[in-house]
Amino acid sequence: MVFSSPMGFTKQSATEDTVEASADILTMPLDELRKRASAAIDHLAQADALLPGLLELPVEVRRHSSHYRDGEAEALADLLDLAAERPTLFEVLADKDEGVDPTKFEPDLLRERLDRVLVLSPVLAAARRFANPVSDTCMHLGNLTRPVLLAMYEIVKPQAKRNATIASRVKAVLDFYSAIGRAGAATRKAKKGPPAGTAP
Repeated sequence: MVFSSPMGFTKQSATEDTVEASADILTMPLDELRKRASAAIDHLAQADALLPGLLELPVEVRRHSSHYRDGEAEALADLLDLAAERPTLFEVLADKDEGVDPTKFEPDLLRERLDRVLVLSPVLAAARRFANPVSDTCMHLGNLTRPVLLAMYEIVKPQAKRNATIASRVKAVLDFYSAIGRAGAATRKAKKGPPAGTAP
């Protein structure tokens, strides 16, 4: 079966099982969805393997790293064309180009790095076109489930304190939110710091 993805591509279904043409991930049988989701993960793993050495920056580094706007990298490439013609114009940047020689401006190295950005940017755009609808779909389903599940938790939490059977049945959720509570308390305590006059 063939279906259209949010990315605009046409893909073969993960299985040959019969599914109505109108079925989508919100309506298809769960077994079919599981098969397709598993196949999608396999395809993503294959894409990852095609691009060895992809980096995953720490959160703080990512927060302060440079991001090109749409079309910005292509526009800035003209500066490297000028640098090839008039290299002395940019000699003042010799120690700022993250190059090999801090005494020499290296436009060829900048060009190679920028070209890699231009090659990988469409991959990033395609990945986002895939990831954003998946994220939005999960959020939509979360809107349909999480509020009532949290209300159920608030009902069962006091019951669990008095009923061992109930506590046992919902142990995972009790442990989950207890851990969040402890972590939040530790964070608040750390931000508050030691009482005045207390030795470090």
